Amino acid sequence: MKKTNILLFIISMAFLASCSDGFKKTKTGLKYKIIASAAGEKLNPGDLVKFQYKVTYKDSVVQTTYGTLPAFDMVDPNGRHHDFSEVLSQLKVGDSLVTIQLYDSLASNPAYGVPRYLKKGQTQQSTLKIIAVYKEDPATGKSARDAAFVDYEKEVMAFKAKELAEIE
Repeated sequence: MKKTNILLFIISMAFLASCSDGFKKTKTGLKYKIIASAAGEKLNPGDLVKFQYKVTYKDSVVQTTYGTLPAFDMVDPNGRHHDFSEVLSQLKVGDSLVTIQLYDSLASNPAYGVPRYLKKGQTQQSTLKIIAVYKEDPATGKSARDAAFVDYEKEVMAFKAKELAEIE
């Protein structure tokens, strides 16, 4: 009897482990998976971060920064409701993140709204890759915002040059 119980316990644990999709959940129910890079600087609250992202719904790309300008955002210790920003402080430069947003969780906070194409019971997926982080530099007095803005201007100039070359 004791051996049977132990065997059943081992089988049930193996079954539960095989059912796991590797996603964790935030307090708002956002499902996420971090794909860690080998090394990179950790993101901390107050830092500004540069990243590429893509939002998909079913088999369609809804929004993407790939092929255009990267996005910039501030690392907030709390993040926005049911959004990738909830887990930014767990990432480092070079990491990637996959999130799954649930209609019901988005609808529970009307301040942020729900995309019009998303219906009750449906989800949308976001993927992002952290490219760089900008931190306050007390030695020079340069803010994270100043450093990010300089980089953003470089990105805009490079994008304009690429677009003009394609037009010509």
